[in-house]
Amino acid sequence: MAEQILWINTLLAVISGVALVVVPKPIASLLGLPHVDQRFYPRMLGITLLALACAIFTEGYGRNGLGIEGMAVINLVSGGALIVLLLFGGLVLAKRGRWLLRGLALTWLALGGLALISS
Repeated sequence: MAEQILWINTLLAVISGVALVVVPKPIASLLGLPHVDQRFYPRMLGITLLALACAIFTEGYGRNGLGIEGMAVINLVSGGALIVLLLFGGLVLAKRGRWLLRGLALTWLALGGLALISS
């Protein structure tokens, strides 16, 4: 089960990372995320997600590296931080953006919890 969770995490990171790097403004607008005047920050998020996917792919399979425990910690911290940001960050978002971020936070927390259970 741990390997399937790593594959799901890697796939989600690659898809969202590529979308944010290639078309950051339309993706942010489509998802209802805050509007930015520059493409820098959405692209940096996309690059970070791609780097994370690469780390999972290269270190998570058959080596002593990031693996399932490291991915669990990343997911739990990311999900928790996003929840705190949604509760106390004063973000002005469209409803679909707020729901997207809530879903993302819950997905990260669920994947992190499953990863801890399976390890």
